[in-house]
Formats: sequence, C-alpha cells, structure tokens
Amino acid sequence: MITTSIRGVARRALLATTALVALPGIAAAQEAPTGMINSAQGGGSAPAGSIQDPTIVIAQPGTPTTARDTSGPNGVNGVGQMVVDQQNGFIGLCTGTLINPRTVLFAAHCVNENANSTGFRDPWAYGAQQGGVPIAFGFAANNNVAGNSAFGQWLNGALKYQTNKANYLYNFNQVLYNPDSTKLGVGGNFLQGDVALASLDTPATNVPTWAVLFSALPVPNAINDTTGTGYHVAEYGYGNNGVGNTGGVGGIDFRRRAAENYVGLLGSLDDIDLFLFGATGGLPQNLYQLDFDDPRRGTATARGGSGNLNSGDKWIADLTAAMLAAPGGKMSKRPRRNHSPAFKAKVALAAVKGEKTLAELAQQYDVHPNLINQWRSRLLEGAADVFGSEPAASEPAIDVT
Repeated sequence: MITTSIRGVARRALLATTALVALPGIAAAQEAPTGMINSAQGGGSAPAGSIQDPTIVIAQPGTPTTARDTSGPNGVNGVGQMVVDQQNGFIGLCTGTLINPRTVLFAAHCVNENANSTGFRDPWAYGAQQGGVPIAFGFAANNNVAGNSAFGQWLNGALKYQTNKANYLYNFNQVLYNPDSTKLGVGGNFLQGDVALASLDTPATNVPTWAVLFSALPVPNAINDTTGTGYHVAEYGYGNNGVGNTGGVGGIDFRRRAAENYVGLLGSLDDIDLFLFGATGGLPQNLYQLDFDDPRRGTATARGGSGNLNSGDKWIADLTAAMLAAPGGKMSKRPRRNHSPAFKAKVALAAVKGEKTLAELAQQYDVHPNLINQWRSRLLEGAADVFGSEPAASEPAIDVT
C-alpha cells in the first residue's frame, strides 16, 4: 500500500462514513503491524505475532486473482517488495515505492526490529556488500516466477545478494529509518515516525518512479456518505489477500495486488483516542486513514479477526458522526474519567496474568490499551517495594570478571 505521512499541518479531521460503496476494486486498509512479516524459507510457519502486510482485501465480486496488478511496462510500476535475508531460516517481506532511481520509500517497522523482534536493529547493519544483513527490492508483478524466481536467485542462486536488472530486482547497500519510530518500544514501532529509506546499489533505470506528496490535501466542502472526503486512492501491496467476507486469509504469494478506496480521515490516533477514551495517547502525527468493513458488519454472521477493523469501524463511524454534528465540525469528546487506584490495580493484575490480550482487556474494562500497559509496568516496577527496603549490603556484589 502507498502510505503518506503528513507533517507540519494543523490537526484537522476529514471524515467519511464507513459505508463505502462496494465497487469491485475497493480494498481494506492494512491492520496495525507489530513488525515485518517473517516468512520461512523452504516451508514452515512464520513466527508467532508476525503480520503479513499490507493486506489487500477485495470487495466482492472481485477476488484476489482479479486484484493481481500487472500495470506498467512488463508489469513493473515502481511499487516493489522488500526482501531481507534474516540468516536464521526466515526472510522479511514488506512493500515499498521507488521515488527516484536510487531510493525506495517504505515503512520503518519493516527494518527497525531485529530478527527475533526482541529489540531494535541499527540501520547501518544492513547491506550485504558491507558484510551486513542482506536486503533487496523486487519490482516485478510476481517476484517468485516458477523456474525464474527473482527472490530465489537472490537468496540461493548464482546471483546471490546481487542486483538482477533482468528480473527487476535491486540489491540495497544502505538503510535509514526515522529514529522516532523506536521511541515507543518494540511492538509500538509502527505508531509514529514510520518512515524509512533505502538506497539501491545500482540505478533502477528500467523501473518507473513515483512522486511524493509533501502537503495536506485541501479540506473538502462536504462529506459524502458514499465517497467520504472524495479523495479516491489506489492501494498496492504484496501482503496477505482475501475478500470482504473472509479477510486477509490468503498467504503471501509474492504477487503485487491493487485496489481502490476513499480517504476516510486525515487525523491522528490521538484524535480517535480523545473521542473514545477522553484522553490522548501521545500519538499526534496526522495520517491519511482508510476503512473497509466486512459487508455483513452489524449482523451475527460478520467475521472477526484479521483484515477487519471490527470495533474500530464502529469507533470511526461514531467519531465521524460526533465531529459532523458538533458546531463548526469540531470533535466532541467523552468526559475524562478518573480511575481509582483499586481499579488500576485490578486491571494491571489482569494484564500481568496474560490470560487475555491488551485489546481484550481494553474492551472488557473500557480502557485504552496504552493505559493498561502503563499500569502493568508501574505494578511490576513497584512490586519490590511491597517487601520493604533492604540494606544495600544484604546481597553480595556480582563478580563480572
């Protein structure tokens, strides 16, 4: 998917209802990733918690097959698939866009975590030519053609870790990502500053480039129930795939897919949190946000899980209604709540037990996941104080020699 972050603009909300017209090309926005997708080489399963993104989910009667994108000369249009050899039996995959013959723009979360998602990786650690982690981009409509796999030749063939212009695959020699993307810790590496650049070791003279939008789109005069803000956008991705009734259940097959949608919101996650919970979460960055629901949303047969925002859809719809109904289009918010210490302790203990996810606890206690995580951390940090202070000499110093 082509995603544009908006910087230096006044916070505002361009809102549309979630009732998008069911055109064959309309697709789902990607779910929030926790890191790059790690795909096992030679079969096997991806590590727990990995997300196949960006997901392209098509409205019926369209299918993942009809969504396959072959636009551009020889099926090459400047949107490509990143491949990282993690050198542990897995490869990392993401989607990016060529913005000049030597530079690809993509998401920082694709490269800022280490192979095990336990910490962050120095961007200077990338680049096979420097003895670092191998990374490349393939711009073909299918990067794994039987008998002539661009990725296969780069990973294991005679052109291992080398540029292969005939197959539109380019090796990278340097990666840079926004350091702000790491400030919220592992698992929060996509919530802000999610921008990265990588330089090709050879100019991609046979691949089209894309222009970059550096300013906000003008505010529309009105919001349409069908077309929202009226800004029609194209989405491209090599991630999971599916249709509205199933979600992104189709695995990565190294093929690029395309779809359409309308911009539903130009706002921040803070804007949404303020409406939902009466408080912000420290995420003020403005983003263009899209929305696509299971066509059966609101019925007993609507699906849950991957590819559907579920409750988030309802939140965006409620947020839309609140902002459009308020004077001057300003957002109304729920009154701020003051939680008692006993309530915080109860929720924090539930989080420590780990029997439910943060999302499940947030729904159960009607509290933002960020708050639950903060309370859990405070509980663990203060646990030793329950037993009182001890003399500094009560434990021998650790011998590190």
